[in-house]
Amino acid sequence: MFINISHEFEVLNACFARQAAWITAEFAKMSSDSTLLENEDIEARLFHPQGPGSAEQILCRMMVNELNALVETAMQDALVRASGETLFRSGSRVEREVKLIYGLNRGELERELERNGISLGALEDYAAVQQVKEISEGNKHRERLRPVPKWNRAHKTLEQIESLVPGSIDTWFSSYELDLGQVHQYICSSGNFIRALNDASPEKMA
Repeated sequence: MFINISHEFEVLNACFARQAAWITAEFAKMSSDSTLLENEDIEARLFHPQGPGSAEQILCRMMVNELNALVETAMQDALVRASGETLFRSGSRVEREVKLIYGLNRGELERELERNGISLGALEDYAAVQQVKEISEGNKHRERLRPVPKWNRAHKTLEQIESLVPGSIDTWFSSYELDLGQVHQYICSSGNFIRALNDASPEKMA
């Protein structure tokens, strides 16, 4: 409602395409440089602050974080349309806590959308946007790691939390392995999900 999601998505897509093209060209240039291959540490050049490897990683993380934000904005807008309200009242007491829908967290949004008849799990590419969410949370809260082990009180031990994102998990502390191809797929999947969510949440009639 406050953000034009279609416009923001086009901007995101255009930014990714432009930067991905530069990164791909730089990778190609370095791989064809026989002098570089013979005389320099190519890994150091790739992941130099101005190298294409470093650029690829920061671009991938930026895109995932922005995609997650747009998906959550789409969920907020969908809940406003489905409920006909911008306020959310929690609890069953007479004096219930009141929040703006635009201040709800992801878990609250998903629960309320389900209560308003929108089955998120049935929407196109829901699994992919859940992967995007996991990666974004890892970027923000876990030093870019997959879900870290949690303490099981009953068994008095740390237990591995299963990651939604495909890839090798060799240790308890594993990073995500993002590349341009995977992130491009996440962009497509997020767009599919947002369109499906819009179709599933028509404006509530007064």
